[in-house]
Amino acid sequence: MLTNTRVGNGVRINHGTLVEDSTVGEAAVLGPYSRIRPGSEIGPEAHVGNFVETKKAKLGRGAKANHLTYLGDVEIGERSNIGAGTITCNYDGVSKHKT
Repeated sequence: MLTNTRVGNGVRINHGTLVEDSTVGEAAVLGPYSRIRPGSEIGPEAHVGNFVETKKAKLGRGAKANHLTYLGDVEIGERSNIGAGTITCNYDGVSKHKT
């Protein structure tokens, strides 16, 4: 399901994936069962796998978050590999901060 989203050429969006108010670069792969929340920028050739959620996350070209991960308010460099179960925690009880 796509809502107010720009999708590049050659993108593969697998079943159960929700994308809202975001951009997806060319040849990226999403899902299955990923959730791309508002403000996310998924770079070209990036992979957001099963049960990965992003919110205001920027993934560089070829970056991968394959499964069971939450990436919020974060910038991930090109060709980075994010391990399973990773959570970016950037809330101090008052304000959110970029990771």
